[in-house]
Amino acid sequence: MNTGNKMNSKPLEERVSFLEGKIEVLINQVNERLRGIESEISNLRNEMNENINNLRNEMSAKIDSSRSETKSEINSLRSEIKELNDKIDNQFKWLIGLIVASWLIPILLRFFFP
Repeated sequence: MNTGNKMNSKPLEERVSFLEGKIEVLINQVNERLRGIESEISNLRNEMNENINNLRNEMSAKIDSSRSETKSEINSLRSEIKELNDKIDNQFKWLIGLIVASWLIPILLRFFFP
């Protein structure tokens, strides 16, 4: 018999009770740590969702801004194209007028001044 070992000298029920108490303490510590981890995961998830929503809002604002700028540029280009078309139409009318005049002048000169 080993008299130096105090654990062996105690009755079995006392040792089991002691171990159950230690296990309960360990389980409580594990549960407490798990609750802390769950809380941190939940906080991180909420933070990520908030960041994602902020990014979505920023991107949406930038897209809307870009869309507005693009529409403005398109309208400006349409206006410039319309001005150019009007100039071309005007110059074409003058050209047709000059061509008609250049045909009519010789005809009229021969008709009135034979």
